Amino acid sequence: MNQFAYGKEAENQSNKIRVGVVTSGGDCSGLNSIIYALYKYASQHNIEIIGFKRGQQGIINKDYIILTNNECTPMLLNQSGSILKCGTKGMTKNGKIITPDEANTEIVKTYKELNLSALVFVGGNGSTKILKKIINKANDLNMNFNAIALPKTIDNDVANTDNAIGFDTAIETATREVSDFISTIETHERVGVVEVMGRAAGYIALHVGLATGADAILIPERDYDLNALCEKIQNAYNEKKYALIIVSEAVPFANEAFDVKQSGDMARVQYGGTAKKISNYLKNRGFEAKSLVLGHTQRAGITSVYDRNLAQALAIKCLKLLSNNQKNVLLGISGNEIIATSFDEIKNTSRALTPDDTMIKTAEGLGIYLGDIKE
Repeated sequence: MNQFAYGKEAENQSNKIRVGVVTSGGDCSGLNSIIYALYKYASQHNIEIIGFKRGQQGIINKDYIILTNNECTPMLLNQSGSILKCGTKGMTKNGKIITPDEANTEIVKTYKELNLSALVFVGGNGSTKILKKIINKANDLNMNFNAIALPKTIDNDVANTDNAIGFDTAIETATREVSDFISTIETHERVGVVEVMGRAAGYIALHVGLATGADAILIPERDYDLNALCEKIQNAYNEKKYALIIVSEAVPFANEAFDVKQSGDMARVQYGGTAKKISNYLKNRGFEAKSLVLGHTQRAGITSVYDRNLAQALAIKCLKLLSNNQKNVLLGISGNEIIATSFDEIKNTSRALTPDDTMIKTAEGLGIYLGDIKE
C-alpha cells in the first residue's frame, strides 16, 4: 500500500473495520496526540483509521488519507496543530457553496459510502453543536450513523467535561508570554494590559491571571466598572510601581457592542480590541500604560504533558467504547474519570465560569479585581 491512499483506491484496499477521524473547527495543541493514539490502538485491533482533511469539508468531498505508521510517529505528541488540518470556513462541495443542511446530508452519505463503523469527531462547543445536527440528519434519513466526540478547544468551554484538550497548553504558552511582558512593565514602571483569547468564556484569562499575579482579571462572566478598576490599579501601582490587567477577548469596553461578521448564513461575533481601549483610557487617567494582544500564539507551543496524555486517554477510550457498540456520545473528563454523555442528553454544548468556580474563589481570596457578578 502507498503511504497515502485516496478515494476509490483506498476503498478497495482493506477489509478492516473502518473508523473516520476529523479535526473540526479551530486548531489547538493535542490534536496530533489524538491522531497518534487512535492509530496506535487501531493498528493492534484490525481497525483502519481514515483521516478526513480540513474538517467537515474533507468528509463532504471525500478528501482523506489512510493513516499509517509513516506519519503517525511519536513526534506527533510534541506538535501543535493537526496533520489533518482544521476547517472553519463555509462548506463547499466540488467548489460550490452548499447549505449547512446539505453539508450534513453529504457527511452522512460519505459515512455510508466509505462503509465507516464510526466517526471520531474532534471539536469544540461549536463543532459539538454541528455534530448534533449531523446525527439528527442521519436519523431523519433513517441511516446508520455512529459518532463519538472528543472535546478540544483552547477556550475550555465545552460542556460535560472538566477540561478540553488544548486548554492546558494554551494557558502555559500564554503564561510564559505574560511573564516576559511583566519584566518590561516592571522595569519601566508601567501598567500592562494583556488581552487573551477564550471567546465567550473567561477560563484562559482567569488561569493566566492567577499564574502571573495579575491585579485585575476581566472576564465575560463578570461586569466591571472603570472607576473601580482604576482604583484597584492605582493601589497596586502605589505598592509595587507597576500593575497588570488580564482581559479576555470577549469583554467589551464600557459596554460597547462588538461587530458581527456575516459569512453566508453564519454570523460570528468579532471579539477583541478591549485591551487597547483600556490602555488608552488609563493613559487619559494619568497612567503610563501599554497593551499587548497575545493572539494565535496561544493555539500553538509544544503540547503540554497534560494535553498529550488527556488526548491519548480519550482516544483510546473512544475506540474501546466503539468495540462495545457505544453510539453517539461526547467523551469528557470528570476528576480523573473519563465520562460519556449521550447526545440525547446534551442540552447545552458550551459552558462558562460560575461564581463558585474554585479559581474564581482563589482570585477573590487573593484580592484580585474581578468585577461584579452579572445579574
